Amino acid sequence: EAFLEHDELHMARMKREAFPGFNEHKVSFGPTSHYKSGSHTLNPKYVPSLSHRILYRAIDDRSIVCNQYGMGEITNSNSRPLFCEFQLNIASKPGSGGGSRMQ
Repeated sequence: EAFLEHDELHMARMKREAFPGFNEHKVSFGPTSHYKSGSHTLNPKYVPSLSHRILYRAIDDRSIVCNQYGMGEITNSNSRPLFCEFQLNIASKPGSGGGSRMQ
């Protein structure tokens, strides 16, 4: 997580200069780009970075919950894909019998 201190998107969001009102689940994975294709080895010619991110926006803290946020293991590119699993708590119209939960 030390690399987040120098991450441009993270710094801009902390200063509220980019994507106000959007959330990002805690980043618990390493760089997403500048790998050697076909491997899990970072390419020393480039500075590793978080080139890919998933941001989301919710009406309130209960309407959408991020259960998982991670980096995939596909290695056929110099970048790694991200995945995110959300739990959506959808409120029904008043008088229709309650809300539902969808994953």
